[in-house]
Amino acid sequence: MMRNKHNKKRNVAFIYEALTLTITESIINKEVNRKQAAMEIIKEFFQDTEISKEHNIYRSIVDCKGISEPIAEKIIVEAKRQHESLEKKKLFAEQTALIKKINKELDNEVFNTFVPSYKSLATIAQMFNMDSPIKDRVLLENKVISEMVSEEVKSDRKLEQIDEIVMNRFLEKFNEKYSDKLSEGQKTLLMKYISSFSDNGLELKAYLNEEVGTIKKDLVSFASNEALCDGQMRDSVEKVISILENMKDSPISDETLKDVMKFQSLVMEIKNGD
Repeated sequence: MMRNKHNKKRNVAFIYEALTLTITESIINKEVNRKQAAMEIIKEFFQDTEISKEHNIYRSIVDCKGISEPIAEKIIVEAKRQHESLEKKKLFAEQTALIKKINKELDNEVFNTFVPSYKSLATIAQMFNMDSPIKDRVLLENKVISEMVSEEVKSDRKLEQIDEIVMNRFLEKFNEKYSDKLSEGQKTLLMKYISSFSDNGLELKAYLNEEVGTIKKDLVSFASNEALCDGQMRDSVEKVISILENMKDSPISDETLKDVMKFQSLVMEIKNGD
C-alpha cells in the first residue's frame, strides 16, 4: 500500500489552480481587493522563479492527453530530469514564502479550494518525491502515463478545471441580471472566460473573435432586411456593429464579457422574432 506523503500546500500546480479559482470567485462577489491580491501573488511567485519552473514541469505533463505511450514515457523522463535539476532549497523557501503570503493577503481557505484536477496533480507530486519507495514511484509513474495516453476532449478538460460550485454561482449571477436562462453560447463564453486565467486568455480571445464575427454577420444581415428593420432600428444596430468592431483593439474585461453576452441575447431576440 502506498504511503501518502503529499502536501498540497507545497504543490505549486494545485496552488496556481486554487488562486485562479479564487480570482474567479472574487469577480463573482465583486471583491476587488481580494481579486487584486490573488493576481499579485501569481505575478510575484509564478514568473521567473523556481516555483514557475516547477509549475511548467507539471503543465508539461498535465497538458498532454491522447498521446502515444512512448511519447508519454519520454516526456516523463525529461520532466523528472528537469525536476531533479531544480534548486530544491530555493524552491522550498519560495513555497514557504508563497504559503505565508496567501495566509496574510488572502486566507487559509484558499488551500481548501476544490480543484477538479487535484488527484492528478497529487499523483505527479508523489511521483517526483524521491523519498517515496521505488515501487510506489514506479506505480505512480505508470498511472501518470496512463492518464497522458487516455483520450480526452480539450473542451471537456477546460470544464474539469472549473470548480462546479463556482461555475454555477457565476451563471446564477448573470442569470439574475440578464435573463432567466443563459443560452448555450453564453454559457460557453462564461466557461472560456473562467478558464482563461489558466492559459493567459488565448482560447478566450480566439473564441471571442469568432463569436463577435458571427454576431456582426447576423446583425448586418438583419440591418439589410428592410422588411424587418426600419431606419431607427437600423441606426441602433449599426451602433452595436461599431462597438463590436472596436472590441478587437480593446483588452478583454468583465465589461467586454457582459457586452458580448447582451449582444448574443439581442441576436437571439431578433432570430426569435423572425
